[in-house]
Amino acid sequence: MKHGQDAEVSQVKFLKNKDPRVRSRAAENLARLGPQAKFAIFPLSQRLRDADPNVRCRAATALGEIGSAAVAELIHALSLADANIRREAVWALAKIGPEAEPAAGALARALADRDLAVRKGAARALGLLGRQAHPAIPFLIAALNDTDLFFCRLTAWALGKIGAAAVGALVRALSHADKYVQREAAWALSQIGPDACAAIPKLNAILKFSPGNSCYDHFKKIPDHQETEVMFVHPGPDAMLRAYAAQALGKIGAEARSAIPALQAALADPDEKVAQAAAQALNQIQEETGSGWYLQVAG
Repeated sequence: MKHGQDAEVSQVKFLKNKDPRVRSRAAENLARLGPQAKFAIFPLSQRLRDADPNVRCRAATALGEIGSAAVAELIHALSLADANIRREAVWALAKIGPEAEPAAGALARALADRDLAVRKGAARALGLLGRQAHPAIPFLIAALNDTDLFFCRLTAWALGKIGAAAVGALVRALSHADKYVQREAAWALSQIGPDACAAIPKLNAILKFSPGNSCYDHFKKIPDHQETEVMFVHPGPDAMLRAYAAQALGKIGAEARSAIPALQAALADPDEKVAQAAAQALNQIQEETGSGWYLQVAG
């Protein structure tokens, strides 16, 4: 047993070896120990500034394998100039999951990192924090403006994982000037489900209005809590937004029964995706309420 402990401690000594290959191999060996390598957190954190890029990355990976005990060092890694280290850090924090809660602020700032892989990793890590990531909501909403659509979807997914605390910001995002931000906000609300019931009026209004008619500017001015009785006019150019709105209403369930008329009207939407999403939403609401919307349509 003592021999094994001596071998482990020797890896720390190898981290200071003059040969970068030896230092890199030592970091790899420590990574294999996982949480048992807590004794090496400080020397590994020193290697984050190693002159050799491979050693720096191996050290960051090892800290991630150690887990929650190394969160403070991984937060520090997010501020370093080497993008590869920052990538390893967000990956590691995502792997740690909810126990990485102290990193929420640093991860929120990383959403604006100049490196796309870091931004994506930060969004994923925040999503895996779940409700504990609520301080990052304003940063996540701002990130919906990014030009990379996959990153925007990861951001929306993270907001959905945060849940009810993100609903207010997502409802406001439904009136954003950028249609892609609107879409991702609606999709995120669909991931939240029943806890997103505060979004029902705005989602309902989306089904009644479209960017292709003269009433759209008025729609953007509708207060978040207010619904409108003006029915939307076909065809609308942003079918994806309407489809996501219908999907969100269906996921909300029984509380969205006030949207049944708008969903019924959307069954005639010229875009198949919208019509299918509306039909599915009506089925979901009917299953929970027994409202028999299909009978209303037939009548």
